[in-house]
Amino acid sequence: MPGQQLTQPNTPPDPSHIPDSISQQAVQLEYKNFLNQDDLISIQSFRRAADYIAAAMIFLRNNIFLERDLAFDDIKPRLLGHWGTCPGLVLIYARLNKIVCDTDVEMLYVVGPGHGAPGILACLWLEDSLGTFWPKYSRNYEGLFNLIATFSVPGGFPSHINGQTPGAIHEGGESGYALSVAFGAAMDNPDLIIPCVIGDGEAESGPTAAAWHGFKYIDPAESGAVLPILHINGFKISERTIYGAMDDRELVSLFVGYGYQPRIVEDMENIDHDLAASLSWAISEIHKIQHATRPGSPIVKPCWPVILLRALKEDRPVHFNYHGYPFELQGLLFGRPGLMERVTIARYKEEGTTTSPFDMMLCNNISRFDVATAAIRGGSRVSPKVAVNAHIEMSALRHEAKKVQDYIYKHGEDPEETYATPSFD
Repeated sequence: MPGQQLTQPNTPPDPSHIPDSISQQAVQLEYKNFLNQDDLISIQSFRRAADYIAAAMIFLRNNIFLERDLAFDDIKPRLLGHWGTCPGLVLIYARLNKIVCDTDVEMLYVVGPGHGAPGILACLWLEDSLGTFWPKYSRNYEGLFNLIATFSVPGGFPSHINGQTPGAIHEGGESGYALSVAFGAAMDNPDLIIPCVIGDGEAESGPTAAAWHGFKYIDPAESGAVLPILHINGFKISERTIYGAMDDRELVSLFVGYGYQPRIVEDMENIDHDLAASLSWAISEIHKIQHATRPGSPIVKPCWPVILLRALKEDRPVHFNYHGYPFELQGLLFGRPGLMERVTIARYKEEGTTTSPFDMMLCNNISRFDVATAAIRGGSRVSPKVAVNAHIEMSALRHEAKKVQDYIYKHGEDPEETYATPSFD
């Protein structure tokens, strides 16, 4: 937001001037130990497996079980699909799947965040729904290899949910329409509950802004229900989101104004318990509204539930491979007190060595110059003295980087005066 000082990745929202009393409008639940130990273990195991498959779909084209050290040729030349949204989609899917198994409720999961297909396809593969419709993706090694290796290449699934995805009614390649599609699907379908995940970047779009009012067109006596789940993970492709920069009071004010009962889910230490309790409450509220209406005693202007899932990365020690991620590296390095105690920068293991700019330049498209450039930019933000000479240093650095790059591509090795990259561990 204008004027806010960003001192770390996923900087918490600045406090608003809305009175604290509005927080009382958010639904409070007791969720500690909501799940029994067996359910907790099974859900977490499912999540870990699905998260791994989703990450492998984005990055790997071979060696899918990491049965040997990764080689450069194991990595896809073009990375499609957005990892950031996948763990949240898997988290929600895993819990909804458990609810369906336990209660036999009729449910349809609508996914709005663009390019989150790896998370959903991973879940569908694990439960063998994918293999039912697409035998080449059967639940065996060959099926998993096909899913991972052909993802986002001709003949495979695209990086967003589309018509090929079993159970999908929403084309995820164009963000903004998921919520309105979900409300349309619920109409005249009285037994159907549609959890609809809306990304916080997607929520900034015009169609989504209008669709929040969709419940006002739903007759609980004749139609099903939509359970909106706003996935607030803080970032879209390259920038913070409006919803991610809003504090809890702002979010509660907004959704109470729309006419919803908001439930904020944000305890990352107990996220499975928190989400499980919140989804159970939400479904119970939906049934309460429907059961009151269908005998002929409707609730006037019912307050439907909405889940606000703050799935933020916490500010804790990070083990970070600076393999091809210069912007993320810059974000981690600067403005964080006690950096060296909290951040480890490790090299990515490939064939040969990765201790020289030669490997970094050719394999990862990153060199020590990217680190130095980030250092100058970061320093210029906090030091007027650095800022004065920053443009001069940046120009010199670009010139030196170009010289080294030209030498490497011409001779296939580093210049003699170039030393191995130092270790940051």
